[in-house]
Formats: sequence, C-alpha cells, structure tokens
Amino acid sequence: FLAAWRYEDRGDVAEADDMFNKAIEAHPADAGVHAARGDFLMDAGLEGAKECFEHALGMRPDHAVALRGMSTYLFRNEGDLDTAERMVREALEQQPNNPTTLLRCAELFVERGNMEEAETCFHAATEAQLNHVEALLGYGRYLYEVRRDHALAEEKLNTALSLAPSDVRVLAQVSRFRQLIAHDTEGAA
Repeated sequence: FLAAWRYEDRGDVAEADDMFNKAIEAHPADAGVHAARGDFLMDAGLEGAKECFEHALGMRPDHAVALRGMSTYLFRNEGDLDTAERMVREALEQQPNNPTTLLRCAELFVERGNMEEAETCFHAATEAQLNHVEALLGYGRYLYEVRRDHALAEEKLNTALSLAPSDVRVLAQVSRFRQLIAHDTEGAA
C-alpha cells in the first residue's frame, strides 16, 4: 500500500483509493492495511474511515495504528474526547517515539485545552523524527495559532516544505499559513 501514499502525495485521491482497495483485497486479514486505508480516507475527507478502523480493531484490538486512527476520528468527527484520549494514550504506550502518534496526542491535547502537554507532544514528535513533515506542519500550526510565534512557525513550515516540495497537501498548508502570517504581520504594522 506504499504506492497508494505516493498517489495521495501527488493529489490523485482516486488512484490512491484504488490502490488501498487492491491492498485490502490482497491482504484482507491484515489489520494494518485496514488501518492505513482508514487514515487515508480520513485525511482525504472520504466516507468509510471509521469502518476501516473498527474492522482493524475487530481483528486486533491492540493495533496501535488503528487505535491512533480511531482516536483521531473520534475527536475530529464525533467530539468524543474521553474515548479518543484513552485510545491515543494506549497507542502511545505501544509507540512512545512514533511521531504520528505523538502528533495525534498533541492535537487532542490542543482540543482539550491542555497546551503544556500539547507542546510537549509536538516537540517530541518533531524530535522523534526530524523529517516528519506532518509533525512539522502540526507544530508550525500550533506555534502560529496558539503561541503566536510567527518566526518559529515559519521555520517549521519551511522545513516541512523543503522535505516535501511537490506534495500538494504540504504546498497548500504552507501557502495558507504564509498568507495568514503575512496578514498578521501587516495588521500589526
């Protein structure tokens, strides 16, 4: 299913979805494939993510990626912060240095208003894997939106962009935040 991620990075959601479907056909009993498809569907804004996570957790209730994905789905789409926190903490116990799991923890803590723990997780995510684009983008958003540290936010965003200069999702996010930062800077002047 790695080919599916490459299609998604290029913005070809239909081809990525087709590749994930083929991966599930080839490996129907692999909880990891179902969890990965759930992540893809959730990130792409398509239906079916929750069902993929439920299927993966039905096969392996302790699957860290499925726990992390379901946690993210629950807090983003259903507002179930308590269940989401329990699940992401369980995933973090299994993967204490996984940057994506740390990032999801950080996002949940922001949602809960626990900024100290959020910042700790954002920082740990970017330290766990220095070239983790999604963690850099998330930390950059946090630095911009919460801490209002435009310089450090811009540094994280530029690093993310340098690591994935052709990823359409990265380009869109960096462009959006650069516009917001420029607008804030102009408004402050």
